[in-house]
Amino acid sequence: MKELEGFIDAPMEPVFFNVRPQEGFRLIESVSVVPGDFLPVKEIPSVKVLPREGEPAGMLLLPVGKTMEARNAFFPDGESLFQRFADLETDDAIVEFASEFGPLRPGVPFDLSLNEARLESVSLWRAEISLMRAVLRLVGDYEDEKPVDEDITRQGKRVVVHIRGSLSGQNVFLDFDPSETKRETVFRGLVGFFNRKLQECPSSPARILHERKVRSVLVPESLQAALWLQLSHSIFRDGPSDITARRCFLSGRYFPESELAIRIKGPNKGRAYHPDVKHRLYQQRYKRK
Repeated sequence: MKELEGFIDAPMEPVFFNVRPQEGFRLIESVSVVPGDFLPVKEIPSVKVLPREGEPAGMLLLPVGKTMEARNAFFPDGESLFQRFADLETDDAIVEFASEFGPLRPGVPFDLSLNEARLESVSLWRAEISLMRAVLRLVGDYEDEKPVDEDITRQGKRVVVHIRGSLSGQNVFLDFDPSETKRETVFRGLVGFFNRKLQECPSSPARILHERKVRSVLVPESLQAALWLQLSHSIFRDGPSDITARRCFLSGRYFPESELAIRIKGPNKGRAYHPDVKHRLYQQRYKRK
C-alpha cells in the first residue's frame, strides 16, 4: 500500500484522559492464576492471565484496585510525556509510569468460558520505547544535519526510509524523487511514518465549549495515542503550544517551548536550546581548562 505523504491536520486543543487502576499495576508472569477482582465482572474468584493477542509472552501488567478515569498532563513535572516515556529503562520504571498514566492500550479482554484474561505485556512497552527512541535518533540526525545514508535504501523506483530500534522498527516505502536530497527523503519518510502511526493509535475529533466558544479538539483514545500525538506535534510544530515540546540542539532532549531560548548568531542561529544545558556545558569547558 502506498504511504500517505500529506500532513494530518493538527488539533486546536487536545485533551488527554486515560483509565488506570487506583492502586497502579504490579508485575505477574504469563499463565499465572490470580484473583479476578480486577475484572469488570464480579464474583470471579480466580482467572488465568495471558498476554494480549499478538503480544509475546513474559511479564504482564496486572491492574490493582478499581479503575478510574484520570486526566493526565502532557508535561508532568515540566518534562514532555514522550521524553519521559522514551527514557524508561527497567521493568520497575515501566510499572511506575503505567501506574501513573495507565496502560498503553485500554481494556482487559477476557473470556468467561475459558476463564482467561488478557493483560498488557511489558514486551509491548519495551518495543514501543525502542521505536520511539529510534524516531528521536533519526529526527536528531536530520536536525543536526548528520549523515543519513544508512537510513535510506534505494529499491528501483522506490526508496525505503528505515526507522531502526534495538527491539523494533519500521520501514517507510516512498516513490523515489531524484530532485530531493537524502535529508528531504528522510523528512518525507518521517511524515509517512507518523501518518501511519497516528492511524494505528488514533485520536477522535470532538467539539468542546471554551469561554462560550466552540473549539475543535483531538482526543487521544489511549496513552499510546497521546504519546505519539505529542511527539508528532513537537517534530512538525503544528500543534497547540500547551502540549508541544521543542528539541534543545545542545542536549538533544525536548522541553516546553516556553523554557527555551533561541540562538541569535553563529552556525546554529535560529535553533532552540535550554539555558540550563548551556550553563552546564560552559561549566564543563571551564573545568577542562
